[in-house]
Amino acid sequence: MVQDGLVDESVDPPLEAGVSQLIEQRQLEHQDRFLQTEALRVSARSQYSQQERLRQQISDRLSLLSTDSQKSSIIR
Repeated sequence: MVQDGLVDESVDPPLEAGVSQLIEQRQLEHQDRFLQTEALRVSARSQYSQQERLRQQISDRLSLLSTDSQKSSIIR
């Protein structure tokens, strides 16, 4: 291409090199998505476990309150 007296003599990279680069880029993107997914999965498991522990603590406290309430009504 000639523009203002300048000639573009650049050469396009071979098609194979471009395709290889795209494949490698997609593989890296896939690995990143996989790692993010695994990190989120671990986080979700941890949060679920924490939720279950809190649920059990609440249940235990409610049972204790209920038992205490029944004992105090018996004493009256």
